[in-house]
Amino acid sequence: MRDLLSARIQALNIPFDQRAFTPDMRSEYDYVVWATYGLGPGRGLFKGVKYQVAEKILIQLPPALQGISLVVVDGPFTAFDPYGSSPRSLFGSAKNTNHWTTTNPDEPIPDIYQPLLNRPDFEPFPSTRFEAMRTDSVLAVPASKDAVYLGSRFTIRVVEDNPAQDRRTLYILEREKGEIFVFSGKVVSAVKAARLVTARITDGAKS
Repeated sequence: MRDLLSARIQALNIPFDQRAFTPDMRSEYDYVVWATYGLGPGRGLFKGVKYQVAEKILIQLPPALQGISLVVVDGPFTAFDPYGSSPRSLFGSAKNTNHWTTTNPDEPIPDIYQPLLNRPDFEPFPSTRFEAMRTDSVLAVPASKDAVYLGSRFTIRVVEDNPAQDRRTLYILEREKGEIFVFSGKVVSAVKAARLVTARITDGAKS
């Protein structure tokens, strides 16, 4: 997806420069959009959110389940999705993938997870939740009993702290003129976020 988006940006002749944005560069731009979804400079700006260390698991499913995307929402939540064009799959579980959670944006991430975050590859993790997830998955998809654990990656996930509704609402915040922050819990909100940011900038240019 990253390559596809980069190709489309280039086709539209939109300048794309991947480098760190530093405070001394601010004067070069009329607007800065922080699409960091509650992390980085936007950490602590949005109220009522929780920060999680989430485990992403790569598995090998039996041939009958390969290439299938499935979500079970009745009972123990289970999900698996094809990993690109490979025969492997990503394994998900709302109950088991979160290893650490806090609602305090200033609370440090436990030392055990610090070196594991955002590694480029899936690697075996001794305390993986794979077995618990497979146990839940078998209740709805018996063939998943033959799933094989390949490795894990860890990331920080920031979501709205509203377990009763799990709304994953999109928020756009302009902290000061020309500084726009984006917060959203689901990738499907990305296009809507882009439209809202575009409208905010267009309205600001008119005023």
